Amino acid sequence: MSDSDNRIPLILPTRSGFPSLSVNGIPLHSTYNPVREAEKTVSQISPEETDLIIVAENGFGYLPIKIAETYPQLNMAVIIPDPRIPEQSGCDSSRFGENGCSVRVFSPFDEKIFSAFLGSHPTAKIKLLIPAPVEKLFPETAARIRELVAYHCRIGETNSATLKKYGKRFESNIRRNGKAFLNGFYRNLNDLRNTARSRTIVIAAAGPTLDLHLSEIKAERHRFILLAVDTAVTLLQRQNVQPDYIVTGDPQFFNAMHLFFADKKNLKLIAPLSTYYSNINHLWRECYFYATRFPSEKSFADRNGIPILGSGGTVAAAAVEAARFMGAREIYLLGIDLGYPDGQTHAKGSFFEEKTLDSASRLNPFETSSYRLIHSSLKTQTVDADGKPLLSDRRMDLYRQWFSEYAGDCIRIDRRGSRIGSLPVRNYLFE
Repeated sequence: MSDSDNRIPLILPTRSGFPSLSVNGIPLHSTYNPVREAEKTVSQISPEETDLIIVAENGFGYLPIKIAETYPQLNMAVIIPDPRIPEQSGCDSSRFGENGCSVRVFSPFDEKIFSAFLGSHPTAKIKLLIPAPVEKLFPETAARIRELVAYHCRIGETNSATLKKYGKRFESNIRRNGKAFLNGFYRNLNDLRNTARSRTIVIAAAGPTLDLHLSEIKAERHRFILLAVDTAVTLLQRQNVQPDYIVTGDPQFFNAMHLFFADKKNLKLIAPLSTYYSNINHLWRECYFYATRFPSEKSFADRNGIPILGSGGTVAAAAVEAARFMGAREIYLLGIDLGYPDGQTHAKGSFFEEKTLDSASRLNPFETSSYRLIHSSLKTQTVDADGKPLLSDRRMDLYRQWFSEYAGDCIRIDRRGSRIGSLPVRNYLFE
């Protein structure tokens, strides 16, 4: 049964006196005691292990109402796949939050809005409740909800692991950079809001496909604003291509090395408050701060009016958010390959390739290091934009999912990179 089929609700009496609801012959609630049914489900929730409850509800709302009564301290999202059913049956969705529970109602279900809602809750402690009748009536919607929640939880788990490993570094960087910001040395990303309205922004990362487009970038440089991911800066400058802005994001020392050898005097940096403190110095022409959802960083940002950008686990995702923040009319993605086209890991001349070359020796040649990276235990197989097999890395699955979910308004350049959902692809910047 398709999610778009017409459905006619039928109110059913029950022995308990509380009405039940049937749609196309499928009871959405117990036909004996729907309130007791909801109580039984709520009793299985562990509030200490839950920060957000997501309920798929298309009936009288017994379950979300009982959750709000029992756990008013928890956040809850209620998804109503077909809003016509509650309207016809007299269900009032405003009752879901009348007991003080913070409730967001999605009626009807909208993927982009729901994804943005999940992104505003930096937690993997989610309890998802999709009753069997709702799953049967709306199989496509239920499957999509599960996919989006699972992806968000993977991000939450990744963020938790990152904080566990680098939490002290985050805190140290935020203290240093926050002090410099408060002293007026650096600017707020809000200063760039809508500054690129009606303009095209090209985001350049250091993937292998960047190589073949350097001449095109030079020839068409006057037609767009260039945002370079930190890994691509020195490569572009060696080719006499000067980016308009650099986007960085990682708090670790190793990632700060991407910018160490860059010629900074004419560059504008967009960086999170948690970026490695050596990235922030007075050599940049301008420096703009944004914030991530790391708790201390978000708290500082909220107090000082600094915008928060999504990350998706990669700096390229932050660059996409920055381009939107700047009001770009079109956003092109270049060198964001999320795979190894032609067995190459990065564009020639990028920091990663230079580091591998510098560490090469007679007993450990460059080719051996590259082979080990590509054929590590994390290797996986995906397809390029034309459906041809492409070697990739399981760590890129998370990034691929983010771009698939959140970058639908972008255009990718070069078909050799990994296929990313339904993102449109061009062979060249300006065909």
